Amino acid sequence: MSNENSESLAAVKKQFQAQIRKVEGEKGKNQLAAELKDKEIISLKEELKQLQLLRYSSEKKLGELEQKLQLQTQTKDSHLNQLGEVERRFAVISRQCAMVKQAHDKLEQNVEEAMRMNKKLTSINKGLQTLRCSIYSRSALAEKNNCYYLYGRMGIFLLEGRTMCF
Repeated sequence: MSNENSESLAAVKKQFQAQIRKVEGEKGKNQLAAELKDKEIISLKEELKQLQLLRYSSEKKLGELEQKLQLQTQTKDSHLNQLGEVERRFAVISRQCAMVKQAHDKLEQNVEEAMRMNKKLTSINKGLQTLRCSIYSRSALAEKNNCYYLYGRMGIFLLEGRTMCF
């Protein structure tokens, strides 16, 4: 029985050593897998850090771009308001120019009418002046004759001693 026990013990020992080798092989595989997983975890952590940095820089850039967009929008709105004001003022000035043009046209008409009237008045004035000169020369002649007549009559009255009433 001791032979049998020895044989059975040797067989069990062989099985046990085979299981130990198998377990050690699996242990080596598991250690290798664990090391690979640790490396993968470290790599994933590094990638996560880089992604977080990328996210932070992207959010920062997005904030800067939003501020820039807001500033550009405000500038655009300001320019549009200024453009609207310029257009409104242009419309006012255009209306004023139209009114000035109408007034200028009316003034030109008035000047032309005044020139026509001035020509007529000058012509009438010349005619009246000619008539006045003619009348003046006639009346001067009549006056002269009257004076001679009156002087003559005065002389007669003075000689007779009477006073003269005119």
